[in-house]
Amino acid sequence: MSKERILNNWLIVGILSLVGAYLTYILGYVAMSVFLLVNGGSVFLLGLYMYWYLTKGVTRKENLGALPLILLYLMSVLLLIYTLIR
Repeated sequence: MSKERILNNWLIVGILSLVGAYLTYILGYVAMSVFLLVNGGSVFLLGLYMYWYLTKGVTRKENLGALPLILLYLMSVLLLIYTLIR
């Protein structure tokens, strides 16, 4: 193989690597945006459901049944905050 051909191959590989890295960078931001949108929406809906469940006039003993729901909500909020900070 000639020197020019080898240089051409390396140039093509370099350009494709840069394009691939840039596309990965852009797709990472798109994926993060979609994740934040979905996670934020689910946290909002879960919060609405939890508010409705806890305020529908049930007794205190029945409210203890909502403890897993409250923990799930708190974990979702913490995940959303962690994602936004990172």
